[in-house]
Amino acid sequence: MHFWLRELKHFYYEMEDRWQRLGVKEWIEWHPRAVIGITIACFLVFVMIAIAQLTPDTPNPPEESKQTWFYDLNTKKLFIAKSSKLPPIKTASGELPDGTPAGVRAYVFMPTDQQQPTEPFIGFLETLSPEGRKIQKSYDPKNHNAKQWAKGRLFRRPDDQQWFPADSPEGMEIYTNCFNKNKLVDPDSQAGKSFLE
Repeated sequence: MHFWLRELKHFYYEMEDRWQRLGVKEWIEWHPRAVIGITIACFLVFVMIAIAQLTPDTPNPPEESKQTWFYDLNTKKLFIAKSSKLPPIKTASGELPDGTPAGVRAYVFMPTDQQQPTEPFIGFLETLSPEGRKIQKSYDPKNHNAKQWAKGRLFRRPDDQQWFPADSPEGMEIYTNCFNKNKLVDPDSQAGKSFLE
């Protein structure tokens, strides 16, 4: 134990001797302004690093396509319209028997399992109730609120007749089943263009 303390003292004196030979103490005494400047610069660098580390990354939001898929419930065919339009929208085929527009949003997918050649397919359709349209007009996607997003939003598969609320068990199943195993097809992509032909 005493040997270890002796070695530690020896190391301390050696370091002190080297420090004195460098003349750092004298330099600090003769250049107090430089020392203050270096201290301030180091402090500012430390503050900038701390701010950079504490500030959460805000990635740029993905660019949304200006066009999206819609589906005509009368003709049972896809068409492309501005993504800013809220379903249901008017179509060339006219209105549905109940008087509502026939154009609803369509989600077109491509299976992620590429082992066999696959074609894009319509995963599900989406429309909004009158209440949902009012809510979505004021919805801000930057401040995403899942409850507000789902309010008045209705889903169904292309072959179904019944619409399900997005936040119902049936609606959530339709949504998650499609997104879990597939990727969305952009109408402007090659796959999207070929799907329309």
